[in-house]
Amino acid sequence: MPVIPTLLERDKEYYALDFSSNLPPGTDTVDQLDNNQRQPRPPSEPHRSVPEWPPEEERKGKWISAYLNTLDPETEYDQIIKTANFFSGNTFAVAMGYCSTFVMLTQPPGGAAAIHFGARAFKRPHRRFYKTADQLLDWMWYGSASEETKRGIEAVNRLHKTIWKNTPEAFSNPPEGQMSVIGSAVFETYLRKLVGAKNQMPHPHVAAAWPAWAERVLAQFRTEPADGSRSFGVNFPRTWDELEGFYRWFQDLPFDKWTNSEDREKGHAIAEAFVNQFSTLWFPK
Repeated sequence: MPVIPTLLERDKEYYALDFSSNLPPGTDTVDQLDNNQRQPRPPSEPHRSVPEWPPEEERKGKWISAYLNTLDPETEYDQIIKTANFFSGNTFAVAMGYCSTFVMLTQPPGGAAAIHFGARAFKRPHRRFYKTADQLLDWMWYGSASEETKRGIEAVNRLHKTIWKNTPEAFSNPPEGQMSVIGSAVFETYLRKLVGAKNQMPHPHVAAAWPAWAERVLAQFRTEPADGSRSFGVNFPRTWDELEGFYRWFQDLPFDKWTNSEDREKGHAIAEAFVNQFSTLWFPK
């Protein structure tokens, strides 16, 4: 039986995932996987002042949908995402999406190694959840190109740096990083379809704004220097259909084929920690 290399002995090939015969939605050709990656779009240029929310006394009936209809997803995606999440979201859904998404991220070998080494899911599970959720909500509130968001993402990049020094090459796969945000975007729709809810699709402008907003956010995350400090926003899905497709694509990847016993053991332990955190927070004994 081959000896499994230690964390510091592993190279990029150890964590490599072969997508050449099963391209991620958003990637058009095999050549785009590594050589000619499509770079994320820059922030859009506003063409007007963003319309303000109506006064509280006028927020009746389907006012959110009516307000969203006035916004342009191409240039006002920040305001659309802010409105949709702060007026329609709830903490329970955020917590369930967080748990579900990170459980999926424990399956690839890089995610299993990095999250297990970071250990916050074991040692400070509730603090990790609230801090992660607060960061995401800050980026939604202030906007993808705001100074607040830039500082917040840079703080996460610094945190990742402390981990990749001990798990070299584990931060070299942009689709894994993309899934962390795509999970937040798609989970509610996925859940609505799963339970047969009456309204299963987001407002059309919200569906159009999610890939535009998420791409600009992920553009600010970087792989580790050994991988060239690439943007995590490369080849990002451009439409809602591609976002949903990416979510299903990631779920169906053959991780059992790409992992060994140690990877799976670590991944399972972290997945249990995320499920336990959700359960004890919302369904305490």
